[in-house]
Amino acid sequence: MNTDLWFETMNAAWGNFHFIRPWCLLFLLPALVIYGLAYWNKTSADPWRLHIQPSLLKALTIKAGRRGWFGPANFSLITALVWIFALAGPSWEQKESPLNQDDKAIAVVLQLNKSMLSEDLIPSRLQHAKLKLMSLFEKNKSSAFSLLVVAGSAHVVMPFTKDQQAITNYLSDLQPSLMPTQGIGKRNNEDEGQYLAIAEAYRLAVQNLALYSGATSNVGRASGTVIILADDYAPAVSFEPPAKIDDDRVNKIVWQFLPRQDIGLADWGGYQSYGFTTVALSADDSDINRVQGRLSQNWFNVRPSDDVEWEDAGYYLVWPLMILLLMWFRRGMVLSWD
Repeated sequence: MNTDLWFETMNAAWGNFHFIRPWCLLFLLPALVIYGLAYWNKTSADPWRLHIQPSLLKALTIKAGRRGWFGPANFSLITALVWIFALAGPSWEQKESPLNQDDKAIAVVLQLNKSMLSEDLIPSRLQHAKLKLMSLFEKNKSSAFSLLVVAGSAHVVMPFTKDQQAITNYLSDLQPSLMPTQGIGKRNNEDEGQYLAIAEAYRLAVQNLALYSGATSNVGRASGTVIILADDYAPAVSFEPPAKIDDDRVNKIVWQFLPRQDIGLADWGGYQSYGFTTVALSADDSDINRVQGRLSQNWFNVRPSDDVEWEDAGYYLVWPLMILLLMWFRRGMVLSWD
């Protein structure tokens, strides 16, 4: 698994970690109190400790220290802790249910200037972008997508829909020749006078997210993900987000469709400073998996009346708990309170 994807997945899981029944953690207090009293009673009940040094007493006492920490008292505490955590119901991911569908909203912005026809990625950068998008559609069949294109100007091709076949039909016919003007690429000898086109595309994407969020959850704020698929331009110059844009609940991803050795030639700092996650194109599915990992942190358009159900991971502790209980059948595993 890609290291960045692993860390992002772990951070997302840790951020969602909670206990379904946190009141069960109150049982920790009596468990620790009982263990403490038993340990104190065991150490204070030996009358010889008042007359013999502890080091000598340990050597003279029969079977002293033979079990060490693996004695019945310590083992009972470990069993109680596992039992209590299982009862508390640890959880970090939502339960999948047909009644609680995935309502992720994903706005895709595809760059369509002539540099996307470059054949340094066979057959072309644009064809790679289309294939990767189709794979992303396949992994998010229940999500809503919208499709925008940008070159010297920005346009909405398809508003939000869950009919991914319709988007795929439009996607297959998109070519730079359909754009009225060019003008993003700085190293492609194109018109450099329309740097704000990419910012306009982002504004339209956020605007569409806000409309879709308002229609599905009555929130009225942009909630979802914007993915910009681009190749070669200077973000520090070309990307200037529109003023007064409400996008604090928007995941931002820029997917770099360049040969790996050329990614460093373009300045992506403008996007990174604004909060975009940069994802480099890969020959395998690691880039798709990283994008998918970011989508898992998407804001869900859940209606206020919906109850979010979480997976109870306490069931996973049943097997280690059964193994711990089996250990009590060993000879000598008896708690003594006298």
